[in-house]
Amino acid sequence: MFFSTTYMSLDNFNPEKCDLNDENSVVLRDEDKWIISKANSLLRDVEEDLGNAFFHQATRKINSFILEDLSRWYVRLIRGRTWVEKDDPDKLGAYYGLYTAIELLIKVLAPIAPHISEKIYENLVKGTKSDGKLSIHMEDWDYDENLIDVDLENQMDIVREIIEASARARDVAKYKLRWPVSDITVVSDDNFVFEAVNNLKSVIKDQSNTKEVITSKEFENIKYIAKPNLKTLGPRLRQDMGFVKKYLAENDGNEIKSELETSGKINISISNNKKDSNNEKQENIKIIELSVEDVLFDNELPEEIVSSDFDGGNVFVNTQITPEILSEAMARELIRRIQDMRKDMDLDVEANINVAVDADEDFKTTIASQIHFISNEVRANNILFENIHETSINDNDNKDNKYKKQYIKEWKIENENIILKIEV
Repeated sequence: MFFSTTYMSLDNFNPEKCDLNDENSVVLRDEDKWIISKANSLLRDVEEDLGNAFFHQATRKINSFILEDLSRWYVRLIRGRTWVEKDDPDKLGAYYGLYTAIELLIKVLAPIAPHISEKIYENLVKGTKSDGKLSIHMEDWDYDENLIDVDLENQMDIVREIIEASARARDVAKYKLRWPVSDITVVSDDNFVFEAVNNLKSVIKDQSNTKEVITSKEFENIKYIAKPNLKTLGPRLRQDMGFVKKYLAENDGNEIKSELETSGKINISISNNKKDSNNEKQENIKIIELSVEDVLFDNELPEEIVSSDFDGGNVFVNTQITPEILSEAMARELIRRIQDMRKDMDLDVEANINVAVDADEDFKTTIASQIHFISNEVRANNILFENIHETSINDNDNKDNKYKKQYIKEWKIENENIILKIEV
């Protein structure tokens, strides 16, 4: 909490200068409206709990809001927006959402934790807002019912589950979170899930690191494999079970599933050749009818697709690595190494650097289109490709290395060996 208030004070943020009716002043995204709604809902719910002497429920809700909603989720959502240096309306929208949430939080926290609430109030509100009181304990306990959007809160809950499911699917595939994917598909039969995805698609894209978000009632690329349900067919078919099992195994499981869903049954023709009394062959056709309950289905996904479920459906993640995906993935890997080196050098977060990269031609070609992106992320004046003398690496092997103006380090990114040099 103190970090958040200090950060905003460094940017001289003043909530009274934000005109919510002027998009040139401040822009609130859906996630900003969500945290404001959650904060107002918190005041309403805690007021009710305290009135009923349900103190344990009140404190649990406050704790959940601080840890889950504010710290672990909203701060994560707005992190990228706060790095913009100018007074951008979008950045100010993130500040306004954070400020409002904390201001409402300390009001509800004041009866339970009076001293820390007072301290935060002095840093955050007193002297900043013209109508600020001498003490938080002189403030009115009020919330704005008009700012509570229950649908938005429920939609964000669904989206958080989708993002968590996407992360689980990546984990199964051992596909790194910082690597982008071309698309994820959300499959559900609940229209409210689709509404949530469509309204908060930008949140899903950002947090799932995906280029596209697709919604569908069924994942089209699933291959279904049909097999007999022995519990229902065993007592009925007996010697004909082998024919049915062979038919289901040799025919398209997707077509069988579609026919069962459409008509509720499928008919299997079994031909038996027998000789009559004159020793001549006679063909007998036997029709076996199978219902929905008689057929079970296993599913098989394409090699590049992984899935995970959530309460409202399933998420299918496309992990196919295209040249474009590989380019961005390698850029993000390079960014992480440069940021680690900046940390080793104990550089100020706003310090600009010069970067040299020693790598083979394939790696250079792969990240060539990402140079501008990398430069912005690591605050590089320029990124050059050059040969870095191997003996220079050994110059870093001393305790005073982080205080030098130049830092050289060798890295392994996937199967590539590269050398990075940072100069300040």
